[in-house]
Amino acid sequence: MKERKSVRRRILRITTVVLVALLILAAGMLAVTKIIHDSIYPRFQRNAVEDALNIKISDQSTGYPTEEIAFKSGDNTLRGYISGDEDATSLVVIVPGLSAGAEDYTSIAMEFMDLGYKVFSFDTTGSFESEGENSVGFSQIVADLKSALDYITKNPELKDLELNLFGHSRGGYGAAMVADDGYNLNAIATVGGVNSPMEITMEWSESYVGAFAYTGYPALYLYQNMIFGSDIMGTSAADALDESGVRALVIHCENDATVDVDGSAIFAHKDEVESKNAEFMLYENPQNAGHTTLLYTQNANTYRQKITQDYENLSEKYGGNIPADIEEDFINSIDSQKAKEPNRELIKLISDFYKNKK
Repeated sequence: MKERKSVRRRILRITTVVLVALLILAAGMLAVTKIIHDSIYPRFQRNAVEDALNIKISDQSTGYPTEEIAFKSGDNTLRGYISGDEDATSLVVIVPGLSAGAEDYTSIAMEFMDLGYKVFSFDTTGSFESEGENSVGFSQIVADLKSALDYITKNPELKDLELNLFGHSRGGYGAAMVADDGYNLNAIATVGGVNSPMEITMEWSESYVGAFAYTGYPALYLYQNMIFGSDIMGTSAADALDESGVRALVIHCENDATVDVDGSAIFAHKDEVESKNAEFMLYENPQNAGHTTLLYTQNANTYRQKITQDYENLSEKYGGNIPADIEEDFINSIDSQKAKEPNRELIKLISDFYKNKK
């Protein structure tokens, strides 16, 4: 009898030690995951060259009426812009990709305005002109977009306009995720859209460390679930499009090196979307078929590559410490209009989809 009690006590002690060790290991993995995750989603700012390559909102406003606005997303104030003629009857909301903001899409906005739309663009949490110590995480785009749409539905000048979404990359994920949230959407267009945070994270991680990336999957999922909740983490962009029935055009290109067309892309899940209102297009344009290059002309893409290379050469020449006056002359020589000439064929295709109400 005493021997059995002794055995039970030993088993209990061993079990307790194992459970404590597992809890410590889990806590350690979660702590490491938080550090890695937060390093991926810092506060985003542009360097001098990136800033000069973009067409400034202030430059846009000389030809297109533009109003700067502010709205809350959680505790942070986000900055946005309403641009276009006051007699426009349709609105396009530009939903930016990760590490991008309103000014990364100024030429896209101008092209939509030339086609008769009013445009709403904004900087997300922890990015550029908006508040936030960091960018929180991939799914933060959903909360920020909902806050923008809430602002629009309460704005007397915007609430009655036909509402369309244009989402690029992470913005494509965000645009799809709000499809079933009660907003009166006319149509959604995504370009290079991501299907879910876990898919893109695993895809990127696997490209660096191979199958070892999946050892961190449980901790990463748990950490993001703690931030964004099970409803967000348990729903993909394809799920949201299918359930909503909103008219959606999902565009991807086979040469996308950032979001794999057969992997983490919404496009890869086209067979899971039964809604007849969702259309999927593999955009075939060898000269422009890239994740971001798709948005611009080949000349613009070539020019941006040249500017980047020229700046690297200049930096190497001066040992990484370019004299201020020489750097200023280089920055001032950059032609942002040339750098961001839009792919008008793509924008016209999307506009036609918005207008083609079957």
